[in-house]
Amino acid sequence: VVEAKDRLEKVVAQMEELTKQVTSTRSKAEEARQEAEKEINRGRLIRAVYEQSQAGKLKGVHGRLGDLGTIPKEYDVAVSTACGMLDAIVVDSTEDGQALIEFIRREDLGRATCICLEKIGHQASRMELTSDTPESAPRLVDLIKPAKPEYKVAFFFALQNTLVAEDLEQATRIGLQSRTRWRVVTLQGQLIDTSGTMSGGGNQVARGGMRAAACQYSPEEVKGLMEAYEKANSQLGAIRHERRALEEALQLTEKEIAEYDLREQKSTMDVQSLQKQLEAYDARLKTMKVPTLDNKDKSKLKELDKLINSRKDELEEIQEQHKSVEEEVRDLHNQIMNIGGEELRLAKAKVEEATKKAEDMRRQIKKAILDADNMVKNSKKAEVNAKKATEERAAAEKTLVKLKAEHAALDDKAELVLNSYNQLKETMAEKDVMLGELKQKRDKIIAEASAAKSQEVDLVNEMEEKQRTLKDLYGRITAWANKLKEARQEYQQLPLDFLDELRSTQAAIAADETEAVVEANDMGQQLARRAIHKDLSERELEQVVRADCDARMLQLEANVKNLKPNLSSIDEFKRADVEHRAKLADYEEVHGQREESRRKLEQMRQQRLEEFMDGFSVISMKLKEMYQMITLGGDAELELVDTLDPFSEGINFSVRPPKKSWKQ
Repeated sequence: VVEAKDRLEKVVAQMEELTKQVTSTRSKAEEARQEAEKEINRGRLIRAVYEQSQAGKLKGVHGRLGDLGTIPKEYDVAVSTACGMLDAIVVDSTEDGQALIEFIRREDLGRATCICLEKIGHQASRMELTSDTPESAPRLVDLIKPAKPEYKVAFFFALQNTLVAEDLEQATRIGLQSRTRWRVVTLQGQLIDTSGTMSGGGNQVARGGMRAAACQYSPEEVKGLMEAYEKANSQLGAIRHERRALEEALQLTEKEIAEYDLREQKSTMDVQSLQKQLEAYDARLKTMKVPTLDNKDKSKLKELDKLINSRKDELEEIQEQHKSVEEEVRDLHNQIMNIGGEELRLAKAKVEEATKKAEDMRRQIKKAILDADNMVKNSKKAEVNAKKATEERAAAEKTLVKLKAEHAALDDKAELVLNSYNQLKETMAEKDVMLGELKQKRDKIIAEASAAKSQEVDLVNEMEEKQRTLKDLYGRITAWANKLKEARQEYQQLPLDFLDELRSTQAAIAADETEAVVEANDMGQQLARRAIHKDLSERELEQVVRADCDARMLQLEANVKNLKPNLSSIDEFKRADVEHRAKLADYEEVHGQREESRRKLEQMRQQRLEEFMDGFSVISMKLKEMYQMITLGGDAELELVDTLDPFSEGINFSVRPPKKSWKQ
């Protein structure tokens, strides 16, 4: 018993520890499951980028800005409203951002905004405030806890010095009535910009842009947590069964021990009683005297023994005579029964049969009397029931009339609802058609934008090529300037007779050429001579390159005339952009309503779970008390089949009647 109690105490301690472990693992598994569902429900673009980054195919990608930090839950609406770049993707460098854009364009994942950390590094010097904020209002960026210190500059780049106010009145005082205008957002999602514009607020506010705590789990971690929970739950079930078995064995042992104790006490009491009786008998024996026989009594005793021995033979003879007399009596009875012969036996049989029939008739009459009494009683009950049925029928007829009226009203309402449903269905079909057309236009515009983006990339590449060419030309100009300087020095060092000979040779050649050629040569010679001594002026350079420029200009004008631009596509793009923005606003509104409904659903599920568990605990305790009171020592338990989801598998009801084992 002592060993069983020790084992039971150990089992109870293990069960308490396992219960805590199951509760902890269940909360972690539930948190991980919800986190995994949020990861699955994230946008296709963010999820694809995250997968590529995890696989190592995209280098330098840190992830979505809103996922790189946490903020207290009460500031969720404020940061989701004030920071429009929470969905931007943070990368290390421009090359990483270009690779990310190429991946998004290749996979047709839509549009994305990138924040390059190397391009916003200069913002770090502006993060520290040089003066106090009005009314000591906190900056939104100071309330964010980044996952890594280098991410803080990205949050500052997206938020700048946006302040947080308790309500719109305080936000107005801080943002518009102080000497310096501030960008302020309230906890309810109302935003006041430095320009004085106010936005946000209303019934549908932005939320969920950032997490309240850094809690990210991989699918393997979620699976591991679920397995740990299942393992702990199974261990808890085994410990519970072992506890029940130990309790039952301990109860049976204690019961047997109690019975043995009772028997021992009873035996002890019997022994004590017998000992007392023995002591009393001993006392009486000590006080009593043993009688003694004299010679006369002894002689009489011998005579009596002789008489008894002589009478024994007479007793045996009398017993034999009694047996013979009994046999004679039996023979005489048989003879008397056979005196009447067959007729007497038949008569006796008829008498017995008549007697039996009379008894049967008597019983039937008695039964008939009882049946008659019952029929009288039943007839009275039938009269009462008939009267009651008549009243119930009248009430049922009234209820039927009322139900028919309600049914008719419901039919009318149903017809109206059906008509409204059909109209809504037709409207939805029209909207679907319009949405399909808008999607086609959007896809077309996106394709044109993609083409324009590709052209932009080509132009950027061409511009970079031209810059390299220009740089090369600048280098060549510098080299030719150095050579020109050397040529001038050599010209100044030439002898005068060589120059005269050169001029006479040129004059002879000029005499043989035409007048126009002579003029051109003279101009060329003059320009050459002047170029030797000094640089040409801008006007003289214009004379040299004007012909080339005119030819180039004529060619470009011809190319422009050959172009056939479609200017109407710009108007069409503007109209499609307006429609797209309107539909996007409708989508954002519907998306917000869906998120709000999802939030309310989760809240109601959690509330239902909490209320159910509270009621379940109360019912379990009351059930245990009532069953113990009814059965005078029994036990009963209500247990959840699946403690993670109580509504999926139901509950187990286990009872243990007194002196018996558990049953479900």
